[in-house]
Amino acid sequence: MRLAVAKYFGRKVWERRSAGLILTLSAYRPECVLPWHCHMNPTFFVVLHGDHRDHSRDSQFDQPAFSLVFHPTTEKHAGELGLRGARGLNIEFEPSWLARHELQESQLGRYRILPSAAARLAALRLVTTSFRFGDTTEADLDTQALELLVPLTTWQVRSVDICSNPRWLGRGVEFIEAHFREGISLRDVAEQAGVHPVHFARVFRRRHHCSVSQILRTLRVLEASRLVLEGNGLAHAACAAGFADQPHFSRSCVRELGCTPRSLQLSGNLSD
Repeated sequence: MRLAVAKYFGRKVWERRSAGLILTLSAYRPECVLPWHCHMNPTFFVVLHGDHRDHSRDSQFDQPAFSLVFHPTTEKHAGELGLRGARGLNIEFEPSWLARHELQESQLGRYRILPSAAARLAALRLVTTSFRFGDTTEADLDTQALELLVPLTTWQVRSVDICSNPRWLGRGVEFIEAHFREGISLRDVAEQAGVHPVHFARVFRRRHHCSVSQILRTLRVLEASRLVLEGNGLAHAACAAGFADQPHFSRSCVRELGCTPRSLQLSGNLSD
């Protein structure tokens, strides 16, 4: 059985489409069985909460929260829900989205499970981004979705690019530092550097020990914090630094600095 685009066995709760990226939140009934099927487009499935066991032809996998299972269009899979049922997000990549990033489905490989803490954190970031709207959100979503695919690709990174500091990487970093307040994506950065986005993402991570989306968030937190300490309001600082809204800035501030923006305001007042 092949399911149509954006169609799943669960009850659709919410959907977002973004230039060939389709995000579908579904609710699955307790103890239901999902028959063998495949999808029209390559798809990640992320469990947000509940009990889900994914079946491939060769294995079974009990998915912890925010873990990723990649389903190519060429391999059937099935599933079963536990006593609590589940809610899960399907992340679907249409051919137009892959083509825009110079990718082909064949480069993504076969059925794959990504249960690591790093992959789960990346999935959680995409989940939280998908429910936000703002000037930079579409680009952030695009970048985070592309970064999820990096562990799957067959793209080879030359050791010389990892050990040295190539000029193209410097061009990309300069572009990030100059434009982080705007809605730039990983693809935009890679175009400025003159390399493939997947290649840029891998070499950047190995060189700087973080992802492009992480450095964008960090730069925005630093800029917004500077504005707050200068006496600007939280909403203004968040918008000027490139955040979707003030709550987005607040969450990122706690994650990056371990404090709320209100604490920064107090620090600014004490320094007067």
